[in-house]
Amino acid sequence: MHYANIQKRFSFKTSFKLASCAGLVALGDFLFFDVPVGWTLGLFGLVLLLAVRCHSNPMGRRRATDIATLATLGLSLALIEMPTVETLVLYSFSIMTLALLPKLSRLDDARMLARSLLRYLFRGWIRLLMDGLMISHVLKRLQKRNGRKRSFVRHWLLPCVMSGIFVLLFAKANPIITQWLDKIEWYGLMQYLSFSRICFATAIALSSWALIRPKFKHPLKKAPSELKTKQPFTLTALLFNERSITTSLLLFNGLFLVQNLMDVAFLWSGTALPEGMTYASYAHQGAYPLIATALLAAAFVLIALKPGSATEQVSVIRNLVFAWVGQNIFLVLSSIIRTVGYIEEYSLTYLRVAALIWMVLVALGLVLIIARIRLRKTNLWLINANSMAMVATLYLCCFINVGGFIAWHNVTHASEVTQHGTPLDVGYLTRSIGVEAIPALLWFEHHYPHSGKLHAVQDARQSLAAELDDSMNDWRRWNFREFRIARAIASPTYRY
Repeated sequence: MHYANIQKRFSFKTSFKLASCAGLVALGDFLFFDVPVGWTLGLFGLVLLLAVRCHSNPMGRRRATDIATLATLGLSLALIEMPTVETLVLYSFSIMTLALLPKLSRLDDARMLARSLLRYLFRGWIRLLMDGLMISHVLKRLQKRNGRKRSFVRHWLLPCVMSGIFVLLFAKANPIITQWLDKIEWYGLMQYLSFSRICFATAIALSSWALIRPKFKHPLKKAPSELKTKQPFTLTALLFNERSITTSLLLFNGLFLVQNLMDVAFLWSGTALPEGMTYASYAHQGAYPLIATALLAAAFVLIALKPGSATEQVSVIRNLVFAWVGQNIFLVLSSIIRTVGYIEEYSLTYLRVAALIWMVLVALGLVLIIARIRLRKTNLWLINANSMAMVATLYLCCFINVGGFIAWHNVTHASEVTQHGTPLDVGYLTRSIGVEAIPALLWFEHHYPHSGKLHAVQDARQSLAAELDDSMNDWRRWNFREFRIARAIASPTYRY
């Protein structure tokens, strides 16, 4: 290695990156090790974002870098507002995207971005180890070039060992030194060198260094001369021909028409169900299989009508596809109605909220399929559009108090309030929703003081209030959403 290149390795930038990584390790140890986690997760996210931006070079992608920075900043604030697993996962992918922006060859391919993120997620953590080996190699070359050895063992082992021996001898001979040594809390010092703490600090160091100094190999692209000119014979090419696709679409449209007419009869017009079947069972039994049906239909359309294929140019097939995708959209809407009816009959949960969001995204994806065919776009355009819709939805969910919404819905629609439906599940509000359910429970106590569930509601609310007080009294567990709840319910003008 040339001497100039060796010196370049140890520039100010490298030292600054090492110092930043050490600072992040110290901050992470102070904020998270063996202590509760709250708004401090967002604080660490802000500091990590600042470190990544300080050490990143946009390289002509300043606009994309600024957008990714703003998105990551918003997620950091969402972690301060209320730290959740979903927000933390989304923040992790956002900060990795920001770190990788200068390294990506193109930004208009969601598949390439996903592959790069996954490759970076599994390989980036060894970056610190590889750089450590490189630094060791460079140090040896520098020592060899300068003609002198700089060995820690050779220069420092003897002085340190002998000094320690002298200190022990002096302690035996001098009672004052003995008192000084006795005042040192050796057990407290050993806690800082515990195995779990070292592993925790190592994990932060590996993750931080991977973001500060991202580096990975791009997948090799074949030259145009290496690309195959002939399309290989596949099972897809054998089965998906013009006649088979036309026949399939005719049969599919007929089957979906029967199913949609049944949904119109039972879901939309309110026709009585067959004897022995309840509305809730009809709604719950068909919601998820119908979504799977819509996804299978979408996959069929993408395979059958590849951009530039012969089948895409046939007007009959295109019209049949439009009709079938329209029926799929109607099917998804029926699934949404089924799920809403089931929620009204029973109660709302996180899983059912996620199912409704997923159904809306599926319906949007079907609409985008029609747009892709009509506008003659590529499948890459479709993948990018669906990816943007999914990321935007997840991003918005980070700022919505879903738990509070579920609590209000379940309390106001419980059988103790509406005289029909399912009884109030206080245990679910306590275990799964947490302190975000306190306003809804207070509303129930105020408006239904003679209910049979009053004592259970009061016990749950008092338990959650104690948990809220503990969170507010611990500066690490504190978060902005719970602070707003505590301030609201403590206000004398609080309205139930």
